[in-house]
Amino acid sequence: MNQLRAWLRPETCIFIVLWLGLLVVGRTQLFRDPGTYWHIVVGERILDTGRFPEVDEFSFTRTNQPWLATQWLGEIAMAGVDRWLGFDGLLVMLATMLAALYAWVANRLIRVGLHWSLAVVLVALALAASVHNWHVRPHMATLLALALTYGLLLDVDSGRRSVVSLCWLPLLFLIWSNLHGGV
Repeated sequence: MNQLRAWLRPETCIFIVLWLGLLVVGRTQLFRDPGTYWHIVVGERILDTGRFPEVDEFSFTRTNQPWLATQWLGEIAMAGVDRWLGFDGLLVMLATMLAALYAWVANRLIRVGLHWSLAVVLVALALAASVHNWHVRPHMATLLALALTYGLLLDVDSGRRSVVSLCWLPLLFLIWSNLHGGV
């Protein structure tokens, strides 16, 4: 029984409930933004040709105008997941990322002394505030990378980590800037 209690911590339950909920409602809700398909197609073109698109082929107001694929890494990743696992793979990837992110936030809140029930309320408020931005698109990398950066900075500021742990941030920012411009 103690092993089960150690495994079923509040943040684990948050992960499981959120992950399952996202898998159920995500099929209709997370793919509502047409930009999802646009990003997949751009990634497919990059994978097929081995080159970045140089002109905008998709928007009627800028057809054949010079264009730079600034989210190329995210688009390639989305196209790769789509090729390998289809839309279900993209759904599982996003559901796992979001559930892990909010469970991690709950874990951090509980570790600093908040009661698990208050942590659940705060995470639920954060979910409610951010759910309108949840789409299978490269900008989700910004949500994750920003949270990781902020968490790391808080750990350094509080003395839980040394300043040396900030050395990997330039690599994160390099990857992040090619996933999404939110860096």
